[in-house]
Amino acid sequence: MRKHLIICLMIILLMMSLFATTYAWFTFIQRRSVATLTASELKFEVLINQDTYQGLFDIDNLVFIDYEDDFILNHSGLLDEMASIIRLDIKLDQKSPVSFYNIELESSDDALIYILLFEGIDAEQDSDDAISFHELILTIIDPHSTKNEQRLAINQYNQSILDYVASLTIYPLDNMTIKIALWGDYNSLNDPVEYHSFIAQFKITIRAQSNVGG
Repeated sequence: MRKHLIICLMIILLMMSLFATTYAWFTFIQRRSVATLTASELKFEVLINQDTYQGLFDIDNLVFIDYEDDFILNHSGLLDEMASIIRLDIKLDQKSPVSFYNIELESSDDALIYILLFEGIDAEQDSDDAISFHELILTIIDPHSTKNEQRLAINQYNQSILDYVASLTIYPLDNMTIKIALWGDYNSLNDPVEYHSFIAQFKITIRAQSNVGG
């Protein structure tokens, strides 16, 4: 009888453990789904002259993803929908000389993953040529297999976009559009339990320099 009682208790404890794990998992999924539905595109317009512009964003509405399952493998098929987007429209003041831009981006936390997209100059507000973030990510990280290598490849890709932007000649009233897609990396949090209160600072610095005679 005692043996049967111990077995029954073990089964009950196991079931309670499974229930707790399932509940926590679905809470996490629910949180991400809500964030996906409410995730919006922040449209930010900057009028640039020869002064340096600095913008500091508090990123607190991120969807947190599992790096391997969501970011790399995209098991849910919803990686694009889970991105928070900053649309940065940079217009050169009509009184400014022909210029070029130097743009710097800084993030305060490694748990913030971001990908840059150069939309072009005087790009339409709603382009039909939507790009798949996941396909772009797979292209960027190929053939790297470790997370450190992949994150480094993403950083190098982002810098290549900024280097390309710096090579462009910008004329007065030209409107350059850059999109920044952001996700939270659940696996990189110092304290994963606190993902719901996570806030990262994201700084954008833009310097316009005269290109007259260049």
